[in-house]
Amino acid sequence: AMKLTVLCDNNTYIDNYLLGEPALSFYIENGKDKILLDLGYSNVYKVNAKKLNIDLNNVNKIAFSHGHDDHNAKELVNISKVGQLDFDSLILPHDKNNGLDRGMNKIHIVNIDDMKVVHLGDLGVLDISLLKLNDVDVLFAPINGFYTISSEELYQLIKMIKPKIVIPMHYYNASKESGYPDDNQIEIFKNLVKDYKEIDDYQIEINKGLYENESSELLK
Repeated sequence: AMKLTVLCDNNTYIDNYLLGEPALSFYIENGKDKILLDLGYSNVYKVNAKKLNIDLNNVNKIAFSHGHDDHNAKELVNISKVGQLDFDSLILPHDKNNGLDRGMNKIHIVNIDDMKVVHLGDLGVLDISLLKLNDVDVLFAPINGFYTISSEELYQLIKMIKPKIVIPMHYYNASKESGYPDDNQIEIFKNLVKDYKEIDDYQIEINKGLYENESSELLK
């Protein structure tokens, strides 16, 4: 099984005394592998990891989707002591202007515990090359709608490649005024998908049995 922990995003729970910021960092455990996908904007991922009793000294794989500050606080970790994650990738723009506005973005395609996991990073445009993403078990997908693809575009992609689980990310949290206002993309996504499950926690264990009768998961 793959244990996913959201170390940093726009959302947080006050009763856990965790921090949030408009950024992203995920921690994945799978047997011997301890993986970091993106590192957020600041040391928030480190602070939250400590509060969640996650020892980041055990991390042995790391990957960055792109060089923007809200994903890439790599100056806070000794990368020379961490192995690079083995992955396939697609390089696509962070915008709809062929990368001229916000540069290019790397999509990571990783095999974890016999599951195909795809992290879209800050994908800004749908492209025919995304059809290569077949047999996806877990899809991390942004839905800001301005800086990244929107909920409607993600829904198009879901219909194209039919992933088993979709975890939307980088959406605005109106109740905490965290992130970039996005016309309530998360509610648009929920209305489009309909068959979703809200997870009121920072952690979820994912295995193939989890989605035998589920088509979408929603981390909040």
